[in-house]
Amino acid sequence: LIGYHHWEVKGSDSSGIFQDVKGLEPGAEYEFSVYATKDKNTNAEKVEVRIEKLGGFVTIASQTYALDDIDKAKWTRLSVVGRVPEEEEGLRVLVIAYPAASGPRDGAIKFDDADLVKK
Repeated sequence: LIGYHHWEVKGSDSSGIFQDVKGLEPGAEYEFSVYATKDKNTNAEKVEVRIEKLGGFVTIASQTYALDDIDKAKWTRLSVVGRVPEEEEGLRVLVIAYPAASGPRDGAIKFDDADLVKK
């Protein structure tokens, strides 16, 4: 379980976590998913799940979820599908939270059960 504590973010930059995953099949399609829930008073803007080339900085696939897409009463599955480049044997997976542009910085978003599976 990882928490994004919105009140701790003072600037307007995004915050996130990533992991490089090696040993994947070149050219194969993979789905990265993570479950999210939020406190009822959370006012962050959005969450992005992204797949990049191994080592990062080149986006392969991305899916953005508005805060309203994330349930506060149960876990919501967020996912994105991307293909390992032919010359690679891995991917970088990311979960990125974007703070609200204005208003009080309240609440938290929690993430759990991240998974990467071949399609």
